[in-house]
Amino acid sequence: MLCLCFAAPALANSWGLPGGMFQLFDRPVYANYHASAMDEQLRTGHPGDVAAFALGNALADEKVLFVLERGGDGWNVAVENMLALFPGKDGENWPRPEITVDETGLLKITYALSGQREEYLFRSINGVWLFDGGTLYPDNGAPVTIATVGGRISYTSPGMYVAIPNGGAVPLQSFSVHRIPRTIEQATEAALGLEGFGFPLPGGLTRTVPENGAAQLFTGPGAGYPRAGGGKASLSTSAPFVVYGEEDGMLLVEYAVSAKQYRFGYIEKTAVPGVEAESLRLAHETARVVEDAALTDDPTVSQTALMTLRTGDTVTFLAVLGGDWALVEAVMPDGTPVRGFVRTGALQKL
Repeated sequence: MLCLCFAAPALANSWGLPGGMFQLFDRPVYANYHASAMDEQLRTGHPGDVAAFALGNALADEKVLFVLERGGDGWNVAVENMLALFPGKDGENWPRPEITVDETGLLKITYALSGQREEYLFRSINGVWLFDGGTLYPDNGAPVTIATVGGRISYTSPGMYVAIPNGGAVPLQSFSVHRIPRTIEQATEAALGLEGFGFPLPGGLTRTVPENGAAQLFTGPGAGYPRAGGGKASLSTSAPFVVYGEEDGMLLVEYAVSAKQYRFGYIEKTAVPGVEAESLRLAHETARVVEDAALTDDPTVSQTALMTLRTGDTVTFLAVLGGDWALVEAVMPDGTPVRGFVRTGALQKL
């Protein structure tokens, strides 16, 4: 039997979670989770082995997806991911998602868009929840069907097809709805970026720590790099954030400034005790800018520019994010090093 749940908390167990599930969240690390504005109640089907639902966080606008599994020792958190759902409250950006797990074990996230139903599908294979395709409706209205076959993600739309190599078998734990190309053109750019640049960033993992505090956020791995946000960028350590890897004692992270702005940067590892990450594998290769392009610390939502890279500039290519964004290091007019993301189509490796 499977259980499907949608929506969540407020205070204590007015969240409505069954006792065994609530015990997982009745801990300091989840003290700031609450009923998201998109959620009106917890809807529970038959008790079973899997539950999936979204919780909000009092310190951020994200909706965090949770997938719970019940084993011999009771309920456990199998997935916690702040990038699996589109941000925004009711009436902002994206509508409330429907989150279900059916009797076959298919986890489905559905958005009702002007009479169409956009779907993202996931299955548990050998104990790991993986992206299993879906159907998207980009702005032009033509449906795009996504399938995962043989380690590749394929995109099909009327009269068009493209496959992204090494794009399949994406774990739900590190899945980002923002990284999935929404059109054939975007899928083509992602495929070219992965093939031409390599060095993909690892999938990020959502983390939360119980200590309320703020960690200074730098654009690169050290205090010699500037801080965004007018020099004041900080990460709230008790709000959900995503960790991509470690470099020189610092963590590359992503967090939500608001539903309309996310931010990448580096924080001291000591600011988030207990959070571990693999070392980042970076290319450190020279690349030329072939067209004017914005350097941003938010490739996820706003794409706000930190600075503009000019045609003919050289940068240090470090890694690819999703195929269509490159993490690079550039030099500001005053000689200060800065890191950020630029479209892969604006770069040429030397």
